[in-house]
Amino acid sequence: AKALVYTGRGEEAAEWLTKAKEFESGFSDTWRKNALLVESRLAEEYEAVETDNFLILLHKDDRAVLEGYFSKWFEDARRDLGEKYGYRPENKIRVEVLHEWVDFSVRTIGFRGFMALGACFGEFITMVSPSDLVLRQNDFMWAATAWHEYAHVLTVSLSNRRVPRWLTEGMSVYEESAKNRAWERGMVRDLLDAYHNEEITPLRELNGVFRGSRILFGYYQGGLIVEYLSGRFGFDKVVSMLKAYGEDQGTEAIFESTFGIRSAEFDADFLEWVVEEKINGLKIVPRFSEAAVNTLLYRVQDAPEDLEARVKLGWGYIQRGLLVDAGIQVGAVLRQDPNHAEGNLLHGDLLGRREEFAAAGDAFARGFAGGADDFESRLHYARLLEMAGDLEGAQSQYQAAKACWPRCTDQNLAPQLHIARILVAMGKQTEAMMEIASFCNLTARAFQPRLELAAYQKDLGNREAEAKYLAEAVQIDPFMLSLHDRLGDAYEALDRKSEARAEYEVALAVPQAMDRATITTPAGAGPATGQRSRNEVRGSVMVKIAKIAWTQGEKEQAQKYLDLAESEAPGTDIADEVYRLRALWKLVPHP
Repeated sequence: AKALVYTGRGEEAAEWLTKAKEFESGFSDTWRKNALLVESRLAEEYEAVETDNFLILLHKDDRAVLEGYFSKWFEDARRDLGEKYGYRPENKIRVEVLHEWVDFSVRTIGFRGFMALGACFGEFITMVSPSDLVLRQNDFMWAATAWHEYAHVLTVSLSNRRVPRWLTEGMSVYEESAKNRAWERGMVRDLLDAYHNEEITPLRELNGVFRGSRILFGYYQGGLIVEYLSGRFGFDKVVSMLKAYGEDQGTEAIFESTFGIRSAEFDADFLEWVVEEKINGLKIVPRFSEAAVNTLLYRVQDAPEDLEARVKLGWGYIQRGLLVDAGIQVGAVLRQDPNHAEGNLLHGDLLGRREEFAAAGDAFARGFAGGADDFESRLHYARLLEMAGDLEGAQSQYQAAKACWPRCTDQNLAPQLHIARILVAMGKQTEAMMEIASFCNLTARAFQPRLELAAYQKDLGNREAEAKYLAEAVQIDPFMLSLHDRLGDAYEALDRKSEARAEYEVALAVPQAMDRATITTPAGAGPATGQRSRNEVRGSVMVKIAKIAWTQGEKEQAQKYLDLAESEAPGTDIADEVYRLRALWKLVPHP
């Protein structure tokens, strides 16, 4: 039964599980129970969408919204990656898009707790639906997830299912950024920490990372390894390595035969590349591990005059909320050298946490004047200046923070978004939008900023740019009526009527209970003053579809949508528009 489940033949698996249950009557097997429950849900609540090369199972509440997008994303991946790898599977790939994360987890491992968005078992893929309410609290890129999982189909097949975990995950992560640099994972800070804590894992031990708490970093490091090997030796060599695993060769032999180096030599070269290409120039205090803090403590005990060790130890204490211990280190540093630059930054952070804001600002200023620099210290100082009403000073500090970490993609930290907020307060809308645009160029995981940019581009009359930002937002969260309505309007303005109609139809398919606008609005809150009700919005969308249908010669469809619009929003200006169009087109309502 397990073999059948993981080859995408769940219906047959259910028969065997039922037989097993009969043989073991009275015995409760949790995996079996969970598998049967999910299989029954798939049978009762899911519908199959068949494309040329995929069989995609979608929940009945998701299908009308997701069908077009998922079909396109997977077919695009098969075409482009198939050409790149020189391989396309002969069989149709089964993709199950589970409506809720808990069902996905159970379908994938048999139990709750699988913290991922997708999984691949060769020619069978499981994924979570973008409709899952918990996952929607984050801005995930679902097009990238589809691309990632399909890359697994190729690496598993080309390696004859012998690919090590670090390589198959690494190649999928690599293919994300190779497709679109903005499909990034936002883990450069983790890489910096790992380097300073000596936690970048040697190649021969990397698979073990996937069995522990650092699994996400394992994905990221694997992607970096493939990026490094592709850049140094060429991507074809990486594919040759993949195929060599299929011949049952070991890692050491493969690296020697494919790249002409041993794994230990690779580790040294890779570490040097990480420093030079990924973290060199970043001005960020690392987050010190427990082992690193203990090592620093021994250094300070052995050499109390080692101010560098004291400052690092102080940061380690602050990162753990041990403010008294951090204060002891700060005091020791500044007693020996009151102008110690890094010590003053540490002191500023400590004073800020104690809400001694004026003194914190002075300490930060002394530290920066002394030549020290740090991304988060710049952010903290900028916030202090904002609190004091010095917006220009704050903006200057946010700009300096941007120089410390130019490609920060954390929406809570990103200097570009802080600068944009200040510029808006100053009435500098154009400059603010330029900052937001620069941030969106760095990361595809920014939903609200893209909506803001789309509205701005519409006001400028640049409907092509508006459509681009809205289409990118759809890849993050397709369950939003107003998003598809706006994208349809943009396509309409560009005379892309078929695409506009498709977006309008998806807009109507978004269930109210799953609409992003609904789930982020306080319960019971109605539309704001001057805004149309949901029924009016739906009615207006139906009228738009009717107009397109009429221009495309579909008289019956045009009449159908006019009737629906009148029923959706009676007694409104939408109904008045319906009457006007009926008269213009010489139509009568259906009885």
